[in-house]
Amino acid sequence: MKKNKTIYPSVRNLQSLRRKAEDARRIEFPESDDFLERCDILEKKPVQGWQKSPVDPMDLLGVFKKLSLKQGYTLMAYVFIEGGNGNGIVWGLPETKTFPEPDECERLKDVFLSPPRPEGAVDFEDILTGTGTPSSYLEASLFIREAGEFGAQWHGCFWSDIRILSDSPFNSGGISEVISNEKDWKWEQDKPEDWRPKIIVGSDNITVCFYTYGFIGSEMIALEEDIYIKDAYKPDRRRHAIAIGPGGAIY
Repeated sequence: MKKNKTIYPSVRNLQSLRRKAEDARRIEFPESDDFLERCDILEKKPVQGWQKSPVDPMDLLGVFKKLSLKQGYTLMAYVFIEGGNGNGIVWGLPETKTFPEPDECERLKDVFLSPPRPEGAVDFEDILTGTGTPSSYLEASLFIREAGEFGAQWHGCFWSDIRILSDSPFNSGGISEVISNEKDWKWEQDKPEDWRPKIIVGSDNITVCFYTYGFIGSEMIALEEDIYIKDAYKPDRRRHAIAIGPGGAIY
């Protein structure tokens, strides 16, 4: 039996990709305090609710050079704005279809904020493809999370505040300045011996793994595990709680 191959990507490169992705999906929301105050003075209301995204999600995909879409498809997005908070949704759409206004679309009433879904739209993960290299699957794991954060602002953010770890967050030089004392944490699983992100290449699947630290709601160290069947870019995503901290934050 052929032994699995493990690759350890550079966390610095991951951080660089994340910064570029954040820039590519950044939307300048007008609902600042000054803007809202001016609206009150002028007795106008800022645009709220679902609307077409002013930023093209294809620009976000362009950050990830080893990824592409299946032929005949493109990406489009809607964003939801309310009082400085933002959320969004990215769809795959056949290039032959028009990009309709939100009020012309079916609404997903069983999904948070009932986002619009245009006719012919598909889950963007279903049309994602790549070069087939191990690093392309790592890029897919990052892109999927960045696309899931598309349009996020303030209370809508989650992934934006997650940090990918390369070492124990309690070690000197890590992120100990923003984390609770280790003695106050509850470990749900054994402490990792190796914190580095990794890509495990098997005979018929590829697994992307990385540890993260987050503090929204409650502090948590988690293991993100994305399992890909080779030549498919929609992973089986699994998130394992490794440790729970005593602190946390809510915007």
